[in-house]
Amino acid sequence: FVDTVSNGVVRASSADSEPQISNIASIEYRIADGSWEPMVPSDGEFDSPDEMAAITLLATPAPGVHKVCVRSTDTALNATAGDACTLLAVYDPEAGFITGGGWQESPAGAYLSDPAFAGKANIGFTVKYHADADVPSGQTTFHLTGGGLTFRSQHYDWMVVVGAKAVYQGTGTIDGEGEYGFQITAIDAAYTDIADSDLFRIKIWDRNDGDNVIY
Repeated sequence: FVDTVSNGVVRASSADSEPQISNIASIEYRIADGSWEPMVPSDGEFDSPDEMAAITLLATPAPGVHKVCVRSTDTALNATAGDACTLLAVYDPEAGFITGGGWQESPAGAYLSDPAFAGKANIGFTVKYHADADVPSGQTTFHLTGGGLTFRSQHYDWMVVVGAKAVYQGTGTIDGEGEYGFQITAIDAAYTDIADSDLFRIKIWDRNDGDNVIY
């Protein structure tokens, strides 16, 4: 598992499973499609079926949202069935701010609680890094007209702006309740030739219910 990726340090854990439990022999990581690199066992040696490992990144990736994956192998040469991955947001707090508002058509199947729903979605957002702040601040609202869903942000985790594309993530509530994670991607058509109109995508998941996707 990728436990954390913060302040340039990747931390991961691996535990060998039954029926034949062996010691962990190695834990490796990679960023995006880069080469696999070894991680260092937290206790100095890989000598247990349950290990923690960490590594300090020697070079900071360029601003963007990068996938960080880890894998492990035990002394019997069994490898993990699949890589464990998470997202690493590398941001430039001097990249400015983003703001937008309007509406778009929400297609059938997007709102998982009501897959047949299709209709207008009203959107409004503003996100900015203030001086010396580690996380951005602002406000995001997303409302399905007639769909019974009103999402409002409460806290932002990070924002990455690269060219015409912005991605940011945080937590919020639906109809004033719960704890929902969200991630938004927005593209300004005025600064790119890949689209004729602005693009907007939102994903919302329930942090109190196993991160099940809501929208």
